[in-house]
Amino acid sequence: MKVNAFGKTAVFGLGAALLAIGAFAGPAQADPPPSGALAIAGSDTTQDVVNGLAGISGGLLESWHASVGGVTHDLIAPKSGTFTVTRPNGSSEGRDALRRSLGTNVATPWAGANSVPVGSDVFDAARSSSGPGSNQNNNGQLVYIPFALDAVTTATGPTSTLPSFTLAQLQTMYSTGAGVTVGGTTYTPDSNITLLIPQAGSGTRQFWADTMGINATTPPAWVHDTLGGVSVQEHDGTVLQTNPTAIVPFSIAQWIAQTNGVAPDRLHGAELGTINGVQPTVENPETEQQVLNPAFPVTREVYNIVSHAQATGGDALIMATFVGSSSTACNVSTIELFGFASIGSRCGSINTNLRAFPNG
Repeated sequence: MKVNAFGKTAVFGLGAALLAIGAFAGPAQADPPPSGALAIAGSDTTQDVVNGLAGISGGLLESWHASVGGVTHDLIAPKSGTFTVTRPNGSSEGRDALRRSLGTNVATPWAGANSVPVGSDVFDAARSSSGPGSNQNNNGQLVYIPFALDAVTTATGPTSTLPSFTLAQLQTMYSTGAGVTVGGTTYTPDSNITLLIPQAGSGTRQFWADTMGINATTPPAWVHDTLGGVSVQEHDGTVLQTNPTAIVPFSIAQWIAQTNGVAPDRLHGAELGTINGVQPTVENPETEQQVLNPAFPVTREVYNIVSHAQATGGDALIMATFVGSSSTACNVSTIELFGFASIGSRCGSINTNLRAFPNG
């Protein structure tokens, strides 16, 4: 069984939810955003919820989209235009733009001639939908601060007749290219099913690759990050519209937010599948809204990346915005409105195992 954007009668009490936030002023923060003391960019997955958090930050935070209208790597001018730089698109690019901003001369070939100047303080944080991974180091100069829970499932287009799969079946197809049989039909990659993965640098690409047991940098030949010459952007149903055999990982929180109208609608009729027969969303009996199913088998925490030194006493604004369960980033009403689930006391926590990059 699949979930589509128009078949739920309880989607989703939006007016009451918006009123509950109070200071949040609209369905999606504009880009360029209102000027704030701290600038953040990076993950597509969390851009809308962090935009919502920026809207209630009282001028603390400005959050830049990963792309606008399908355009990536255009020029932006954070913090009222001290420098004009290339827009980071995705978790890895946001992280590396932050590293340059803090003083590390890391290569950012995607930025061309408009890389963030080293030590320029252009960005103060980065959005990330995956943790530090192989970059983890207990003495790292950066720290990934968790703030919400997401889950990831598969999505297909409005004309697709593909079934839902188990996690083991998905792992078989993605990792080996072998076919799996569901309902008497065998689905074989690049025959009657097209396996997609988001664009390079995407946190969801890294997360899904880890979950599927493949290499995110060099995925197998039967796993594609373009389709018909179009790049597969995170949580965007464009490539699914006219490709009934295509299947792609999709954030459940992003699907809820786009369906709610609090994030720009990029679904294009995309429908979510179950995994292991577990529905991606459930109804909150108190609000009668569809919310992320915390029992879903494929979940992940999402993060904001900042300087560890600044987060542990070096910068009062960083701490007020990102550190501790009472920080701006841990506003539960905003987190849940945008489809994510609260992680309680873990929100805003500083953890040694989430530090990264000892040399900056």
